[in-house]
Amino acid sequence: FDGAWHERPPYTTNYHVARFWSHLAKSRTADHAAAITQMAMELFGGLGFLEEYAVARWHREALITPIWEGPANIQALDMLEAITKKRAHEPFVAEITDKLHRAGTAEAQLAGEILNQTLATQAAATDRAGAEWIAKTTLRRLADVAAVALLYDLAQTGGERYAKLAGLYARHFLGNEEYPAWVSSEPALFDLVAGLHP
Repeated sequence: FDGAWHERPPYTTNYHVARFWSHLAKSRTADHAAAITQMAMELFGGLGFLEEYAVARWHREALITPIWEGPANIQALDMLEAITKKRAHEPFVAEITDKLHRAGTAEAQLAGEILNQTLATQAAATDRAGAEWIAKTTLRRLADVAAVALLYDLAQTGGERYAKLAGLYARHFLGNEEYPAWVSSEPALFDLVAGLHP
């Protein structure tokens, strides 16, 4: 990313790959921020709407993020151009496939299958209107596959909880499953400082 930031035309493959990753990250993190703050407002109930609490402001700010960073449709169209004209997804696929293969879990296999299905579906949409119509779904699914692979990769140095999070993320966002009940009995999974304690 540092190298791509300073590039000037004509751009290298690394620039287009960095651009591809940026579209995935910007779009999906904006989606997640809105969903998380909406959940927080629900947990606060009626108090979530009162200005004395920061939750309402956080939710409004989260809803601005997809627009400020570029609406998801724009991110998807730019990603589509990076795929079709620059082939920027090819290094992405190689890296992500390797990480998923090394993880070797059923959830990693699910993520790999979703990766292949998503790219095949996008490639099958040969007319421009059809390709643009499904690009937003492609963007979301590729971002979710990347999140699973990167969590598994983080587990190599950060510990088992990241592998558990990868599995949960895959099952929820790629497999459309609800989080299992056992998650509530393992609060350390979501403790941001859990990995900092010996």
